[in-house]
Amino acid sequence: MSVGNEFDDVVSGEAWDGGPLALLADGDEITIDVGRRRLEIALSDRELVRRREAWKQPDPRYRTGALAKYAKLVKDAKIPAQ
Repeated sequence: MSVGNEFDDVVSGEAWDGGPLALLADGDEITIDVGRRRLEIALSDRELVRRREAWKQPDPRYRTGALAKYAKLVKDAKIPAQ
């Protein structure tokens, strides 16, 4: 499984939103290919499905203040600023 999109150098909210990076566990094998701008996860599709079904988004670390506002308003790099 490869992680990436047309903005391969940006991983911003992928883990927070339940993307493949959120499904990684200690000991998982990953390959980082800087030249190709790729991060590959050595997990089967079946294992990714199993982990995705068990995944729950974590509670926000900040609920008030500037960091809470930032976390609420920040978007993925592929979504233009408004």
